[in-house]
Amino acid sequence: MSRHTYNLDSFKQNTRAAPTGKQLRNRRRNAKKFEKNERLRVQYSQYRPTHNINIIHIHHRTPIDTIEQLICRAATTKRYTVDTESQSEGDGNTGALIQIEMVHSSDDSTVILLETFYFPDAKSHLVGRIKHLWSIIFNSDNEIITWGSVKNELKDFHRFEWMKIGKIRRRNLQALFQDREDEEVTHPETESRGTTQVSFDTPGDNDFYDDDDDVDYEDTKKIKYSLQTAVEMALQKFLDKAFTRYPWGCGLDLALNTWQHKLFQKQYYNRQVEQQTRIDMTNYAVHDCTAVTEVYFHMYSERTHENPTITTATSTTNETPFTPTTTKTNNGDMYIDVSSEDDEVDLDLGVDMEIELESKSELRTMQQATPVVPVPAAATPVVPVPAAPTRSKAERQRRKNEKLKEKRRTRPDFQRRMKRPIYYRYDYHKIRAQLADDEIYTSHQLNIDHKKLEVIIGFKSKEQEERARGLVKINYFSRSQYFKRWG
Repeated sequence: MSRHTYNLDSFKQNTRAAPTGKQLRNRRRNAKKFEKNERLRVQYSQYRPTHNINIIHIHHRTPIDTIEQLICRAATTKRYTVDTESQSEGDGNTGALIQIEMVHSSDDSTVILLETFYFPDAKSHLVGRIKHLWSIIFNSDNEIITWGSVKNELKDFHRFEWMKIGKIRRRNLQALFQDREDEEVTHPETESRGTTQVSFDTPGDNDFYDDDDDVDYEDTKKIKYSLQTAVEMALQKFLDKAFTRYPWGCGLDLALNTWQHKLFQKQYYNRQVEQQTRIDMTNYAVHDCTAVTEVYFHMYSERTHENPTITTATSTTNETPFTPTTTKTNNGDMYIDVSSEDDEVDLDLGVDMEIELESKSELRTMQQATPVVPVPAAATPVVPVPAAPTRSKAERQRRKNEKLKEKRRTRPDFQRRMKRPIYYRYDYHKIRAQLADDEIYTSHQLNIDHKKLEVIIGFKSKEQEERARGLVKINYFSRSQYFKRWG
């Protein structure tokens, strides 16, 4: 048989289907989101909460005492911020995480992370107390702040029949923010200017207290402002949206031990990547919630000094102080050092790129690997908060460049490179996306020479380089490939 003759069945198996129109639109949308995210990253300092936060994970390993303390605290708290994260699956989205911030004051709050994929047995006493906590929060005429409608936030959690919404005061901050921006007047009304973009009227009007049925804002007016945009406009900060499409059912709390299974590194298991990625996702979830609260207080600054808690009469009952076993942060992110002396990993997981598992059953297997068993009350490991860097931005970048040069000079994994010609319309985002589509893994070192129309791609291992050389032919970034994949 001639070496140019191929088996037809083998050819069909190795041929990738051409991307559909929807896939092409998604790629363009993701590329635009990536560009916006990186632009804001350079333009503003990164958002971090400006108040003290207690972070509590709720799942089947949460001590019952912690839930009881939260119930006591919820009974005296009247203001909450709610956000959710869903996991994309083949047949749609499944609600995975519910973030509820109990706003005790403008400088103190508790963020509850309900990891619904790891809830206890439906008939257990622990679930009964979680249901009671939910009924207190979403009742009692409490103020519920969301970015969007409450109904839209909870639409992917219908499998939990007990997640009902009672009598609450709904605060669709996205709608309120957009209305304020669209009014194009200043306060007071006698000083109106048609060119002004922001209105600073005082809250308390009838339209602010929306006690009617929760109507989707999207039905009546096109949404213009994302939360990231609102944080940019109101707080002059960068809210990182890098983890939007990540697998939120992975089990964020390190006490669940889901980090012992390979998920975020397909080639091999890496403990540092598994643990640190979960910590970064926890920060993302908390920041998405606290940012809404801070935009709220920015819009209604006179509410900053209000006490959104109920003052109860003095009782002879001695209550236990609220001291949950939580992770406490103060104006910063969590970080844990889980690397060994010889283990160094450059963690660059992209922006708004959905992680595809090697098999659909991989995450389900990992979730089933943590059996629902009663455990004694154990303290969740307290994660230390790093000190804020004192070096200037230019100095930090200079040190990074020096480290990178040293790595390129001494480390063998920085010597594995491949050069390929490219069509002139290719950029970094499209090259990375095309490689990711074909499951070609690189060291994230990618250099484009626009004069020679060449790209140099680095690899971390010899196996990655050999596999890429077999897939990335000389015409991999050609004009025909560009229009085939990107339109």
